[in-house]
Amino acid sequence: MGGWRKSRFEDMMKKYYLFYCQVIKYVLAIGKLVLFFLVTVFLLPLYFLGKLIKLVFVSNFLEVIIKSSWSRLGLRFCNIEVEVHGIIDLRADGFACNHVSWLDILAIQSIADVAFVAKSEVKAWPLFGFLAKIADTVFIDRRVMAAKGQQADLLKSLSWGKKLFFFPEGTSTDGSHVLPFKSSIFEVFITLNKVDGMGALVQPVILKYHHSDIGSPMIFGWWGDMSLLPHIIDVLANAKSGKITVTFEETLDARKIGNRKKLALVTERVVRSVHDLRSAYTQI
Repeated sequence: MGGWRKSRFEDMMKKYYLFYCQVIKYVLAIGKLVLFFLVTVFLLPLYFLGKLIKLVFVSNFLEVIIKSSWSRLGLRFCNIEVEVHGIIDLRADGFACNHVSWLDILAIQSIADVAFVAKSEVKAWPLFGFLAKIADTVFIDRRVMAAKGQQADLLKSLSWGKKLFFFPEGTSTDGSHVLPFKSSIFEVFITLNKVDGMGALVQPVILKYHHSDIGSPMIFGWWGDMSLLPHIIDVLANAKSGKITVTFEETLDARKIGNRKKLALVTERVVRSVHDLRSAYTQI
């Protein structure tokens, strides 16, 4: 009888201990988030100074350094490192990539100076919408009736020298597979007339997430109807260590391929073939 009571007491204490550990983890995660927010507020004046310098001296060095450093700090808070395979083609006008998580933005921004393409709804998101705007994100309306205006905005961005980074799946996934690419956004690269007479260049990019033993193999993935803030806190609380591999494949000449549907299909095949070489989530 006494042994049974002792065993029950030990089980109860173990449950309390695990509950206490979970509470501590989430308190620390919220603390990290608050600290990162304060760092963001501190960096904003420097970032706007960088934008002013770009306007006056046509140099975006300070702006790029701050965006890159901010992104790397965010990844460090999440215990994630970025590993790059291949070479970023500086001639590329656009980069087409599979989409897994909000962490994709930090990973790419930590290594490349690009302008992300996002759905127009992101502009209305509290804080995140503001950060997206000042980071020169190009917002597009995915309604059919807005297609012409969308193409004009994208062409204008390309004419200003922006390198467009976009996620043609149109949504994010759990990272285990690549969805079919939507072809509409590829039209801008078919119609772009460059000064040098060359066709627009699109470089396929592949993101893969790797994890240690963190309980859920898809903790980094943000998809479906997941809420953003709770997911950020979950990652901060539960990710012990992780790695994002970013692979840059051979650049494609849009003019040689000929039309947007074929360009989307070829790009999708490249991304999927590299992605499927091994599971998107492997243990490290």
